[in-house]
Amino acid sequence: QAVHEGGWLHGDLKPAHVLVGPRGDVKLVDFGLSRPFRLHAAADRPVAAGTLDYMPPEAFKGEPLDARADLYALGVMLYEGCTGRLPFVESEPVKLIMRHVETAPRPPREIRPDLPGQLERIILKLLEKDPADRPSSPDGVLSVLTALGGRKEVRAARVEKGSRYLF
Repeated sequence: QAVHEGGWLHGDLKPAHVLVGPRGDVKLVDFGLSRPFRLHAAADRPVAAGTLDYMPPEAFKGEPLDARADLYALGVMLYEGCTGRLPFVESEPVKLIMRHVETAPRPPREIRPDLPGQLERIILKLLEKDPADRPSSPDGVLSVLTALGGRKEVRAARVEKGSRYLF
């Protein structure tokens, strides 16, 4: 929220760039690819860069990026944290890109039936292909996650072999 309120896009949001302290405080690191939103909206914006597993469909299409691009990455991280796997897995980068652009992810509750429906809905909303269909800011996402935070059944999934991150 603070990054976006400052007019910036992180641009490479992934679990390795999110540090959680012993008291639950969260810090984002590695702003090497971050840019002001205005650069992502300009006609001469740079080609999108980042980690393919967490990049939003609009980045692959060369469209302008805003806060909803980072929210897509948050959706990927939540999906991975709740199911133990990424929403899209392909060995070839071009196939992975096409999955992000064209394919709906498998609903998380098919993998983890114990997940609350409200959590699944927010994850799938964050992973919408069209940025206009995603939340426009982290506010609503945070309120849903905060409300779910005290429930015992909301916890990180066991990571499957080959998965790189767990938050």
